[in-house]
Amino acid sequence: MEDLVLNFISNVIDAYPKVSYFIFFISSFLQVTFPPYPGDIIAIFSGYLTTVSGLFSIPYVLITTISGTALGSFVLYKIGYVKGDLVLNNKWVKKFISDKDKEKTKKLFEKFGAWAIFF
Repeated sequence: MEDLVLNFISNVIDAYPKVSYFIFFISSFLQVTFPPYPGDIIAIFSGYLTTVSGLFSIPYVLITTISGTALGSFVLYKIGYVKGDLVLNNKWVKKFISDKDKEKTKKLFEKFGAWAIFF
């Protein structure tokens, strides 16, 4: 079964090599911006294919995965920075994050700044 999957992927990659790297990029982006998306599984699979089958270039896989993750993080940061209050007052966010937790988080940021995220 493993050989069948590797042969299929190899044929697709040989026909469209740049598309595979684009898929890795989009997958990493979606992993950050849409948490239920299983992008880490695709990253693990691409790493497996890179080392076992030699279908991909390790630097290109790293670059696409890291840049997709970084862009996704930046987009979420900008949304939070520009529309932070609107996001926090959204009915879906209120369903999962109580006002008590919001106040506790604000106090932590006031006290420790960016180090609150690190710890």
